[in-house]
Amino acid sequence: MLFLIMLIIISFVLLLQLPSIWIKRVYKEYNYSRDDIIGSGGQFAKHLINKNSMHEVEVLEHQTSNFYDHKKKIIYLSKDIFNQHSVTSITIASHEFSHAKQAHEKNPLFLIRNFFQIFLFYARFVMIVIFFGSLVAGFLLGQRWLLSISILCYVLPGIAELMLSILNLPLEWDASFKRAHPLIINSRYLPDDDDGKIKKILFAALLTYVAAALSNLLSLVRTSPFARIRR
Repeated sequence: MLFLIMLIIISFVLLLQLPSIWIKRVYKEYNYSRDDIIGSGGQFAKHLINKNSMHEVEVLEHQTSNFYDHKKKIIYLSKDIFNQHSVTSITIASHEFSHAKQAHEKNPLFLIRNFFQIFLFYARFVMIVIFFGSLVAGFLLGQRWLLSISILCYVLPGIAELMLSILNLPLEWDASFKRAHPLIINSRYLPDDDDGKIKKILFAALLTYVAAALSNLLSLVRTSPFARIRR
């Protein structure tokens, strides 16, 4: 039985690697400069900022990553995305701008996600204190209900991480297909023939968060004390 459980976990871990491999391949496949694309990812992001009168937002080059920092109001684009005149760079720039647009419009889901992130950050520290406190008190006083609290504190952060990753999914769908895709099509930065490539890249961007949610679920199941008790 233990062997079967381990086999399922290993298979699931390997399965989680497939989206990451496919995502990297898609990004690389369409990330080459083309003469018919009139601007780079950085230039397109700046174009969208000016067009939407969001002058408080900046676009800066980042060494490795693409993300929007809502506190600093900065869209960070990796070096190749920032400088390349490619389908991938235009698409990713539009996706990150869409997050800036969500923040600018005070999108309810965006605000809830940010609040949840802050809450989770501080809740981890509280859970650690309660975990060790109830664990020590449970052993010293011989009270099993205190040990149950420590187990609960061990599991709750994992559940919260899973909830956060699930909460990200509709937010990323909105950024990709309800915002970024129409922005690219209406801007005429890319020819109509590239529509299929744009959707493929946006789907890959969304898939990273699906993989993250599945990974958090696996981590929760694998590390849960309740799962260990059953074994």
